[in-house]
Amino acid sequence: MKLLQRYYIKEFFIALTIVGLGLSIIFSLVNLIDKLDDFMKWNPPVGDLLLYAALNIPKNLFYLLPMATLICSLFVFTNAMKKNEIVVIKAAGGRIRLLLVPFIITGFILSAFAFFLGEFVVPVALEKAEELRITITSPNNPNIGTTLRAQPHQRLSLIEGTLWLRDKGDSIVRIGLYSYEGTSANDIKIFLFDKGDLSEQLKAEKALWNGKTWILKNVRRYIFKSGEIQNIGELPYPNLEAPKYFLERVKKIEEMRIMELMRYMKRLKQSGYRNPKLIVDFNSRLSYPFINLFMLILGVSLPLKSRIVKGIIASGIGLAISLVYWGGYILSLSLGNASIIPPFLAPWLMPAIFAAISINLFRKLHE
Repeated sequence: MKLLQRYYIKEFFIALTIVGLGLSIIFSLVNLIDKLDDFMKWNPPVGDLLLYAALNIPKNLFYLLPMATLICSLFVFTNAMKKNEIVVIKAAGGRIRLLLVPFIITGFILSAFAFFLGEFVVPVALEKAEELRITITSPNNPNIGTTLRAQPHQRLSLIEGTLWLRDKGDSIVRIGLYSYEGTSANDIKIFLFDKGDLSEQLKAEKALWNGKTWILKNVRRYIFKSGEIQNIGELPYPNLEAPKYFLERVKKIEEMRIMELMRYMKRLKQSGYRNPKLIVDFNSRLSYPFINLFMLILGVSLPLKSRIVKGIIASGIGLAISLVYWGGYILSLSLGNASIIPPFLAPWLMPAIFAAISINLFRKLHE
């Protein structure tokens, strides 16, 4: 039995490496081709373009791994059924569930790997890819060569919701709590300089975008030369960039790690903000890796349970099941983002449904 287990596991991992990595590379190249029109006007080196595609591979692998797991497990056991290997194992007194134990363990390992990939590899790779994209398309940096050398000012560092930046007037701005909705910010401090010396400081409770410029609310203005302090209800501040600038330059949600995202959500909640999308995204980070386990259980159970799953039909069924899962998963996330269903529950619906189906099929396998 151990020999057969090692054989099937080896076949599975060979197929998984080819399918998972192959599809991830293909999707990364397709994504690069989609952006070529934006890139080519800057005449970037080929090495930078290939690096950009490579940095997107971890993200694609993370999302494609469940589909690859399902298709490859279907492939292995469909071939075993086609060659009557399972019939021979049963005739020799072998227990099917015992044969599948290494696959259950492998499912847990793949889920742990997916969590590690999503938490530690994907955020870093996406951040580097975005830095590379900004550098390639920057008017100030044409043809700069390889670039993990992105200039520090090209991206805005968002640490638990806090931003530091220079505005259009070269003043230093601290945004204590930036919201991804893009039209508001809390706890603003602006340091204005005159000939290199600090001349004024503006402190505002809020900043709101009115469609044309930022409006500072409840402003306290410190004029250091005269020692004067002014309280201003509303103050237009045109030197701060439009929300689009922040959306392009601020670290994106998918580039955050779970603990960083959790601290950011806590700060938003304490300030009275409620962003369902952040809650959905946080829970999806936890729920999505588990589907690898249930896809593997489903993939080994279907061929052994149904005679319909044969040959090329198995790949079609695997693809169809994956599309059903993705469609349902995206729909549930959208409903969570809109608060039609509880945001914390939305990312767990499809994994829970597939868990119930796969475990039920596994339990009904004939020994």
